Amino acid sequence: MALQEQLVESFERAVVDESHRQTFLDELVENNPSPYVKDVVYNPFPVDFVENMTIMSTDPSFLAKLFVKKTKSTVIVYPIAFIQHIDHYNLDDFLSTLEDHEYFHAREVYECPSKVLVPFWQTAESMQKYLFDLVFEQYQEFKQHSGNSLIHSSLWELGESLLESTFGRYDVIFFDMVAFHLERELRAIENQIQNFPRRNCSDEYQTVFIMERISYIQQLRFLKLGKHKLLP
Repeated sequence: MALQEQLVESFERAVVDESHRQTFLDELVENNPSPYVKDVVYNPFPVDFVENMTIMSTDPSFLAKLFVKKTKSTVIVYPIAFIQHIDHYNLDDFLSTLEDHEYFHAREVYECPSKVLVPFWQTAESMQKYLFDLVFEQYQEFKQHSGNSLIHSSLWELGESLLESTFGRYDVIFFDMVAFHLERELRAIENQIQNFPRRNCSDEYQTVFIMERISYIQQLRFLKLGKHKLLP
């Protein structure tokens, strides 16, 4: 049996037999290893809604997050990747996601992590914005239910002023982070589309990513417009 036929058979078995999925991934890595990827692992237990809706993800090493070059990433594959007629209709659809998308992310991380990973300080500030949003929401709710007469402390007034003045500054950072992510995904999607001619991807799969490319471009335009409106 030819190697391609073996891989097709192994993929079809992995679709119906979860216990075979890591073996299938190991076969793919053995057949076409990436110099930018340390491991390709199957995660059968998504922990939240995001992971439940994630097909695959590239997990950079700790050193890469410190912008150290030439560090390999781990690609994580989730159960939804094996649900046919949702994302992957055949083996080539699967390989497009793994090799043309996730391996592309891993290559960018390996070659220039500062280009594709959000700096820690930006991540921290985005979390601060999220926390400020929660605090401000709780304050507004307290103010509404308690009445203005009970909110006379200069501390509350100072807090409100600080929160409101902070939103604009953090919103710009938030826009930058979202645009950073969209641009990173768009590069990987364009790499997939460029490789469609050498693969036998399903029409449905190709259509999804062509439309997704258009969507990402539109989202980036809206983000740049929104950021422009926020700036003084």
